[in-house]
Amino acid sequence: MRKQNIWALLLIAALALGFSFAQEASQRQAAVKEHHLGVSQNGTNCGICHAASAPEIPPDAACLKCHGSYEKVAQRTAAVEHNPHDSPHYGTTATCTACHSEHGTSGAICSDCHLFKYEM
Repeated sequence: MRKQNIWALLLIAALALGFSFAQEASQRQAAVKEHHLGVSQNGTNCGICHAASAPEIPPDAACLKCHGSYEKVAQRTAAVEHNPHDSPHYGTTATCTACHSEHGTSGAICSDCHLFKYEM
């Protein structure tokens, strides 16, 4: 009987520890960048960008509903040398997430081949 109690306690402890790690990972993954905190109610309203109940990469339409059309975004960065939003390769229609990552590190796909850098 005592051996069963020990195994039961070990199982409960393992489950609690696993839940704790899963919850921490979920909170860490859900962090949003500072410039989107107000829009997403401090990162608590995922539905602003993610329509699905399970987190997925949002379609460009989710970005464009706040940031405007592809053309508007390209106009905002028109003064940047080598305008990343009006590229000779992709025009104005490169997907937003090709360069921008809300929950991770962003990086311009242009830099995969070209030496010029962008501030993200």
